[in-house]
Amino acid sequence: MKNIIIILLLSLISLNLSPNAKAAQLDTKTFAHLPILFEGRIKPMDSFARLHLNQFSQREEIEKMNANAWLMEVLFDPASAAQRDVFFIQDKELKNLLDLNENKKHFSLIALQPGLKKTRAQVETLIAQDATEKTAQQSQLLQLHDNVLSFIQLMRSLSLILPLDIKLPAKYQSQISSATNDYMAISKLEPQILDDLKSIVARKGEDLNNYSAEEAEIAALSFHLQTFRIAGERNVSLRIFPGAWGEKGGEWYAPWALILHGQGAPQSKDYLNAWKNMAIAFRTQNTQQWESASQSAYALTQSKISGFKVKLEILYNAFKPFHWALALYAASILLLLGTLRASGALLQITAPATMALGAFIHSGGIITRILLLDRPPVGTLYESVIFVSLICALFAVIMYLRTQNKAALFAGAVSAAAMLIIAPYIIPSGQSMEMLVAVLNTNFWLATHVLCITIGYAVSVFAACLAHGYLLMRIKGAAAKSLKKLQSSIYKISIAALFFTAVGTALGGIWADQSWGRFWGWDPKENGALLIVLWIIWLQHGRLSGHLKPLAFVAGTAYLNIIVALAWFGVNLLSVGLHSYGFIDGILYGLIIFCAAETTIIGGAWAFIRYKEKKTEHRT
Repeated sequence: MKNIIIILLLSLISLNLSPNAKAAQLDTKTFAHLPILFEGRIKPMDSFARLHLNQFSQREEIEKMNANAWLMEVLFDPASAAQRDVFFIQDKELKNLLDLNENKKHFSLIALQPGLKKTRAQVETLIAQDATEKTAQQSQLLQLHDNVLSFIQLMRSLSLILPLDIKLPAKYQSQISSATNDYMAISKLEPQILDDLKSIVARKGEDLNNYSAEEAEIAALSFHLQTFRIAGERNVSLRIFPGAWGEKGGEWYAPWALILHGQGAPQSKDYLNAWKNMAIAFRTQNTQQWESASQSAYALTQSKISGFKVKLEILYNAFKPFHWALALYAASILLLLGTLRASGALLQITAPATMALGAFIHSGGIITRILLLDRPPVGTLYESVIFVSLICALFAVIMYLRTQNKAALFAGAVSAAAMLIIAPYIIPSGQSMEMLVAVLNTNFWLATHVLCITIGYAVSVFAACLAHGYLLMRIKGAAAKSLKKLQSSIYKISIAALFFTAVGTALGGIWADQSWGRFWGWDPKENGALLIVLWIIWLQHGRLSGHLKPLAFVAGTAYLNIIVALAWFGVNLLSVGLHSYGFIDGILYGLIIFCAAETTIIGGAWAFIRYKEKKTEHRT
């Protein structure tokens, strides 16, 4: 049997590799609403499709197909999907390594196959290496192989109900009622096929040259079924089948797991049939059959999902509230700059109104995430960044309403916009709204310690941005009254930053005592939070004692941006500690550039102001 398996593996086993359908022209709306268990929670297929297409291509549309249409093609017509340019590769050296066209940025699975085969041995070596030992190109190569593997898993997710490109021996054709030769239909004959193959091997041995045409077809069919089953056991990408249909929650299964491990129920059979009808409708581009099958599939899942949450998440995906918020913050910055050259009443009203609208939409996006995840909005690093951005915007709007200080509005707009810009780049995977690691999976501590310390970060950043504004106003020679008023605001806001950071740090110690049995362990993340507290205390004491003059106090407050960056992200570079669940890679150079730039700007501003003041004193 071993020789037969090797020969058939190389020559006879494949999916139907000839495209059967064009790019989907069918309505994707109902398909987008179908539920799937992914990253620990039930999501609409729309989110699943967007996340995977963005992971592979860094786009949300590919060749005029939206993410849902692309996923439909991957699932129902994998041969066509394999020929579509979906994998994003930008590095020229990596393209050369894979023998790819340097002028393109996106490549199909078919185009990648020779290069993937060529680099397979290298990837096997890289897997065993520590992440810190890999070059950027090696990491990209490893990520590409991972993406391709995920893509192939998706392509094969429904292979048990898709047509097989293999000839069915004549003796079995009358026993198949299905119009297509799919695994589900043919697998019912597997016991008989195995018995026939054993009889053939007993009579004629393992040499295929001794087999008749029909006997060779039987051998091919047997191996085909075994190969499909082995591959299916490892395919868990598409968890669309609830284990228990009568209640919410519980485990969900991929199609192959459902069939091979007997996890089905009467509803599971109906649901699988609905998906099979969807596959047939897609491949024949039958609009009426597609609509009927997809509606039937959606109706079967209503007892297992919250229709409100599904619709809310799809609306969230389509509207992209943080993109709108960023655009409005940027517009408010431009409007505020415009007020420096013009003083029209309309312009004076428009800038704060635009900022407030941005904060309102920003709040709506975060509230939506709370409703979808059933937890506070600060469970991941990505969420903490967008939350800090919102707090900066809200503080700016509130302060402007109370003092009519445009400097506060400008500082809030700049800090909020900057956070929303860097969030997707620092933590790209955070946007997927995944479930939390076990140590973070507690709403009480997320709503107390994490929320409090994150507000402390936000207020510190806002105070630092206000301090930057103060330095700029000093350089431009603003009125002493305006400077004194802004300095007072910076002092009060830094006190608020101290309060939230200190209380958040103390709450973190209580959580650590409950989770790890000690209040304080000098963990890098703990030290980072303490560093912010000590820095602000030093500034306040220096101010009160007179050791820090107003200019030095403000410059030190401006430096809070660096202190927060080091405490928030910098400790992650150490890759040690009990808070390793929050560690991220690839921020070293960005952090170095940021700290160097801030030091240069703050130090330069302080030195220029001091020089200017001494020059004025000398003249008098």
